[in-house]
Amino acid sequence: MKKIIYIILIISIIVLIAVISFLKGVEDNKDPILIGCVQKGNICNEAAISSGVPVEIKVNDSQKIKFYVIDNTEDNMTLLMAENLEDNVNWHNELINIKGPVTAMEVLGENTKSWSLIENINNYTYDDYGLKYFNKKCSSIDISGYDCSDDIYEVRGYKKIVLSNSSYIEWNLPEEDAIYNFDNKTFKARLITVEELTKLLSKGENKWLISNLNENEGYWTLSSSTVQKTDYNAGAYAVINLEGKPVIEPAYVDIYNNDYKIGIRPVIVVDKR
Repeated sequence: MKKIIYIILIISIIVLIAVISFLKGVEDNKDPILIGCVQKGNICNEAAISSGVPVEIKVNDSQKIKFYVIDNTEDNMTLLMAENLEDNVNWHNELINIKGPVTAMEVLGENTKSWSLIENINNYTYDDYGLKYFNKKCSSIDISGYDCSDDIYEVRGYKKIVLSNSSYIEWNLPEEDAIYNFDNKTFKARLITVEELTKLLSKGENKWLISNLNENEGYWTLSSSTVQKTDYNAGAYAVINLEGKPVIEPAYVDIYNNDYKIGIRPVIVVDKR
């Protein structure tokens, strides 16, 4: 009889330990929820995941990084890193916006090339946001009225960026039509776009877009803007923490002429299949 009681006691202890371990696992998965759910090779059945959900991604064999969901489909998730990968980065070192975010993307590519568990971006094309930017050579600037002098001509933002096995940026101007080819050819990540941000900001709670940012800090988008200096157009859009709220703000591509501290924040796509 004592032997039976002893066996029952042992079984009860084992069951209790198993239950405690299970409950602890559930508790650990609460923040961020779905931790590990979308790591490479795993299947995520949560088709209704909404934007702003935090997930932890294993980007290589030794590194896990927190991201937020910005889009979710049956096959994949588009994710934004929860903090800047690097701060104080120029959008373009030549301090112009017409050739696209060359410098920001180069720095992004260099800092994410070790993400071996993240697939290369393939066949992603982004057309610049406006294609209707103006450059005025005049002593005083009025970017709203365009009434300064007769020396006014159209300056377009870059025509498009293509990220694939051979990545490049193309621009089209009256005085120049050319393509910039990236040395590293492929990318694991890209920058967020103004169109994506506009959609996210319309959904209510969105402070996660400025996670780990102090006041007047932010990160670049792929999109050029209408910010101007006296003799050339030099603007791009950034996400800035202004009074505790995420704001899409035009800023000079030269970070040293900005009132903001701007970095880069990767966007990746993770396959759920």
